[in-house]
Amino acid sequence: MKREVGRKRSNQKVSQIAISQVLPGMVTAKNVYSRNDQLILNRETTLDSTKIAKIMFYAIESIYVYEPEVKSENDQYMQKIRNSIEFRNFKKDYDSCVVSVQNAMNSVIEQNKELDVKPLLQEMTQTINHAKSKTDVFYMLQCMIDYDDQTYVHCVNVALVCNIFADWLGISKEGKETATICGLLHDIGKLTIPKNIVNKPDRLTDQEYEIMKLHTIRGYDLVKNMDLEDAVKQTILLHHERYNGTGYPFQKAGDEIDPFVMLTAIADVYNAMTSDRVYRTGRCPFDVIRELEENGKTLYAPEILIPIMERIAQSYISHTVRLSTDEEGEIVMLNRDFLSKPLVKVENRFIDLSKEKSIKINSIL
Repeated sequence: MKREVGRKRSNQKVSQIAISQVLPGMVTAKNVYSRNDQLILNRETTLDSTKIAKIMFYAIESIYVYEPEVKSENDQYMQKIRNSIEFRNFKKDYDSCVVSVQNAMNSVIEQNKELDVKPLLQEMTQTINHAKSKTDVFYMLQCMIDYDDQTYVHCVNVALVCNIFADWLGISKEGKETATICGLLHDIGKLTIPKNIVNKPDRLTDQEYEIMKLHTIRGYDLVKNMDLEDAVKQTILLHHERYNGTGYPFQKAGDEIDPFVMLTAIADVYNAMTSDRVYRTGRCPFDVIRELEENGKTLYAPEILIPIMERIAQSYISHTVRLSTDEEGEIVMLNRDFLSKPLVKVENRFIDLSKEKSIKINSIL
C-alpha cells in the first residue's frame, strides 16, 4: 500500500507556497523545519488548522505541498460571484483603489510627499457600497485572482476588512474611517524593504527575517511627522504585536496595544487566511473561525476577536452547507461556545457539530 501511495504522489505536482496560502487538507511534499533546523512536520502530513497554526508559530514563510488534483465546490460559488454584475462593478472600483493607493504610497516613498487620505477613503466607501452584504465583500476579495500578493493590494484588502469589522463592532463613523486608514497604511514600511526579500518564495534566512521585521519601524518613520491620527501611526508600528506579548518590535501585551492596532492585526490575519493566490479552492469561513477559536484568543484581544467571529458566523445562518460526511444541510443555530460548530439541519434531523466532533463544514453552497 505504501508503494502505491508513493507512486501516486510521484506523479503529483509539487508547489512551494506561502504559509498564508496553505489550506486544511493539503499534504506536505517535504519535511518542514524551523529556522534552527528543528523538524516541525514530516513529509506526507495532511494539514489541518492545528498543524497550520504550528507552522505559523515557528514563523516559517513557505512550505512545499502537493497540488490538489480536484478543486472544491467553493470554486463554483466563486465563479458565480465573478460572473455577477455586482462583482464587475466592485472590481472596477477595486482596481481604481489599488492604483490610487499605489500612487499615494509611491509619492511618499519617492518624493517625500504628504498623504491625503480623504480621496482614498472616498474610493474605499464606493467600493464597499457595490457589495450587497459584508460577507459578499470577503468573497469578492477572494475572487481577485488577477493580482499577485503585492503590498498595495494587500493594504487595500486589509483596509476593506477593517472597515467592515469596525462597522460590526459598532464603532462611530469617524472610528470606521480611522480603522480603514489603519488597514490601508499598516504595511507601508514594506515598500522600503528589498523586493527580493518581500517577494522571496522560499523561507527567509534569519538575517532576511530581521530585515523584514524592520518594516514596522521604517513605516512609522515615514509617517511620524505627517498629519495622521496617532492610532494610525501606532498601527503601522505595532500591527505585529500580539496580545500575549509574543509579537514585535517591542513585545507589547494586553492593554498596551491600542484597539485600532488589534483590529488591524485581526483583519490582517483574516485576509491572509481567506486570500488564495495559488489555489482557488477558497477557504471555508468556518475553517477560519475554528482556527481563530483554537489559536487566536491568546494572540488577539478577545473583546475584539470574539464579536468579529460571531458576526462572521451569523452571516451564514440559513445558508446551505456541505458537511465532511458529504451531506447537505442548512445552518439553523449557532453555538456561542463553539462558533465553528453550529447546529445543522439535514433533511429531517439535526446535527450538533459541537457534539459530533468528527464532522465539520467543508463548504458553503
